[in-house]
Amino acid sequence: MATQSAAVNSRRKPVSELESHLGYWLRFVSNHVSHAFRLKVEARGVTVSEWVVLRELLRIGPTSPKALIAQ
Repeated sequence: MATQSAAVNSRRKPVSELESHLGYWLRFVSNHVSHAFRLKVEARGVTVSEWVVLRELLRIGPTSPKALIAQ
């Protein structure tokens, strides 16, 4: 059994470094951008969640609470 396991291990491709994957770098950049954005909006006294709501209100324009709920 041990010799079979050694044979399988010798045929495996080496595991690549994490940093060699595009997904790693996309996530890395996304995390940094999100953090920087959070700091900017919080410096103005608003959370990211509140900013999302305010941005949506800007997009739809004047509305009633009932119409907003229907969105």
